[in-house]
Amino acid sequence: MALTATATRGVSAFSVGEELTTQNLNALGIPSISIDESNAAITGGSMSGVMITLPSYAEASLPTPGTAGRIVYCTDADDGNPCVAVDNGSAWMFLFFVS
Repeated sequence: MALTATATRGVSAFSVGEELTTQNLNALGIPSISIDESNAAITGGSMSGVMITLPSYAEASLPTPGTAGRIVYCTDADDGNPCVAVDNGSAWMFLFFVS
């Protein structure tokens, strides 16, 4: 899987845009990895056992819809209650949790 990132450990480093394979990462030992979150994407792979923090927006300040698949945390959509919102390509859809 190709991932645009910078990974460093000691004097070893891979450049931004280098393919981060298991072999390359193992050569670094325990690397520090930083990813440009404004342009990060995982395609053809999976991610598990990882905690993520969604971008947070008030409903009135959500980005213009049009990029299907974006997921954000909306702080005040359901009468002021927080929820998750998904861009379906033409509108934000709000996922409310019922207890």
